[in-house]
Amino acid sequence: MNKHWFTLGILAIVSNNIAGNSFRYNSNPSVGNDGLNAIIGGGLCNVIGNLTGNVGAAIATLAVFILGVGAFFGKVNWGLAVMVAVGIAAIFGAASIVGTVDSSAAGCTT
Repeated sequence: MNKHWFTLGILAIVSNNIAGNSFRYNSNPSVGNDGLNAIIGGGLCNVIGNLTGNVGAAIATLAVFILGVGAFFGKVNWGLAVMVAVGIAAIFGAASIVGTVDSSAAGCTT
């Protein structure tokens, strides 16, 4: 599996969400810096919502499935399995990790 396709897919999701919000910002020049902060934050929260929602669950399921098939054929070492498990846990547990580190963080309300 080519890692570049996955990276390009993530960049497409991020740029689509942020660009969509930026176009709304540009069409409304009365929005100040707080509005720009809310727009960029909203775009990033959309990305987080996509990656921790149904899309993220589907990607994690595929990763575990591919890992299982690779393990069945003896092509996966334990280091890769641990990295995938830690990555999935970090993505889906990121909000609680940030809440633990900084209790004053508002977070995304999705």
